Formats: sequence, structure tokens, C-alpha cells
Amino acid sequence: VVTVFTPDDTHFEIVMAAIERGLHVICAKPLVKTLQQHRKIVEAAKKAGVLVVVEVHKRYDFIYEDARERIRSLGDFGHMTSYMSQPKFQLETFRTWAGKSSD
Repeated sequence: VVTVFTPDDTHFEIVMAAIERGLHVICAKPLVKTLQQHRKIVEAAKKAGVLVVVEVHKRYDFIYEDARERIRSLGDFGHMTSYMSQPKFQLETFRTWAGKSSD
């Protein structure tokens, strides 16, 4: 199994190289940036008989589950504003590539 946690614009080449070697892949989101690249990955994975999955590590974190349930309890609504913050040291860590090649 290969895990891909690199800048977004490097995912396609790394994932394809792993597939070509017959390795299963776990890749951080977004898997790739274009529909054409997605289709190539799906085709190559089927041909190689390997799995390719997108990792969404925050989906089941307690804080996100709590927020999701609180939002659901509000009932139907048409507009929502949200805010995300991170500790400054995390922003410094990712400054070299986040926002340049990642969404």
C-alpha cells in the first residue's frame, strides 16, 4: 500500500506510478485536479486490479461530528457561514506548498 500525502499537483504522477507497480493507494484529497486524470486512474486501477481510495481524515473527528449534529438540529436553512482556524505553527509548516499547488 502506498500513501500519498503530498502537494495536490503531485498526486496524479505518484498514484499512477503506484498503480503501474500493482500497489494499492490511499491518497489525500483531492485525489487529482481534473476529470481526465480521475478517469485515467480509474481505468489503470481496474486494469491492475488495485484499489485507490481518497483519505478524508477529518470526516469522523469528534469536533466535526459534533458540528454536523448541531447544524442538523437547526432545521432547514438556505445560507450558512463558517470559519476555520489553525494554530500558526501549522500554517507555517504548510506555507511552502499549500495555496501554491493545493486548493
